[in-house]
Amino acid sequence: MASELADAFLAALPLPGDPEYAAWPGLAGLLDDWVCTARASWPSIDLSPSSFIAYVAERVEPGTAPQALAEIRIADVYLAFACVQGDTAALSQLERGYFRRLGSVVARIEPSRVDEVVSALRQSLLLPPDPGGGLARYAGRAELRTWLRICAVRAAVKARTRLGKEPTVEQSVLEAMCVPDALGGRPEVGYERKRFAADVQRAMEVAFAELGPDDKSLLMQHYVDGLTTGQLGRLRGLHRVSISRHLVRARRVLLAATREHLIRKLSLTDSECDSVLRALKSQLDITLERVLAPSPEGDSSTDVADV
Repeated sequence: MASELADAFLAALPLPGDPEYAAWPGLAGLLDDWVCTARASWPSIDLSPSSFIAYVAERVEPGTAPQALAEIRIADVYLAFACVQGDTAALSQLERGYFRRLGSVVARIEPSRVDEVVSALRQSLLLPPDPGGGLARYAGRAELRTWLRICAVRAAVKARTRLGKEPTVEQSVLEAMCVPDALGGRPEVGYERKRFAADVQRAMEVAFAELGPDDKSLLMQHYVDGLTTGQLGRLRGLHRVSISRHLVRARRVLLAATREHLIRKLSLTDSECDSVLRALKSQLDITLERVLAPSPEGDSSTDVADV
């Protein structure tokens, strides 16, 4: 079975027979684990393991390191694969466990057309005009639940736009999640990230205001004054390793509080908030520097009333 799965995987890659994958010693074990995980997750779905492995391989982006394959949400991909094949049990699971929850997502953006939007989305995903479209685009780089929520948000935003209405903050929140990894690159992603970055900065400002004076001082001296850990250690009479640990702890406290404020302000789940922060990971240090930089008036106080 291991050899059969490996042959199916290598033959179906975007670059068939990619030598990096062929030479990877962990491939056979991973493929066996994928099949076991898929079957254990959806015992009512029984499809050809080789066909499933080939389906996954077709969706591996060229240049992906073999070790990164372990990050694929393989149980979710198996469900999507089965639905694309028209498996009755899989379609029933998709409807009960996923589609029924999309109405609440749509309702927060376009409450007047929930049933219409969800119905149209269902048709576009399960009966796409081209064989590679719809649900077949899902490659497991994000949770299927998240991927479908993003699809629902986009469908609702389009419906809202057709009625001449402005999109809501939900678009910004969910567009920032797992994009472009979940759905592929889009020109407007940069704009959406900029919009949502303002919420992150505001939450971080409030979190910084709540820090203890020592943590505030240390972060200011490091990020604003530019003092190194060695310089801070000499200034405070501590070893630079101790200063580094203090900095790491203060930063973690700040980011944890920022996360809590975002969850409360935007009504996000824990996983949604974590996805947003991952999407904005490259901007967090810049945001932190902006938050710590003194205002033109020299007043570093923060009003927390609206967060």
